[in-house]
Amino acid sequence: MAQPLFFLEENGLLEYDALAARAAEGTAWFNELSGTIKRAEGCMAEIAALLAEKKKAHAGYAATKKEMQDVLTAKANVDRLLSTGPESRNQKKKGL
Repeated sequence: MAQPLFFLEENGLLEYDALAARAAEGTAWFNELSGTIKRAEGCMAEIAALLAEKKKAHAGYAATKKEMQDVLTAKANVDRLLSTGPESRNQKKKGL
């Protein structure tokens, strides 16, 4: 019983109205902080979901990029081979 009395004396809460006001302020502040934490946790969950989606997409991206590079290399090689014949040289000279 002595400990709550010391707390009330140390914090100047010997009058009931002051104690009730302080309790209401503390409750309001607690509720505000609780809401802030819940919103932050919601954002963090959304970020985690986006990161998982990014990780999944990145695996497909890497495979697709490799395939695209292989196809472009093959196309460039074919284009080079097709442009080395005598007809293509004449077309280049004519500006076609």
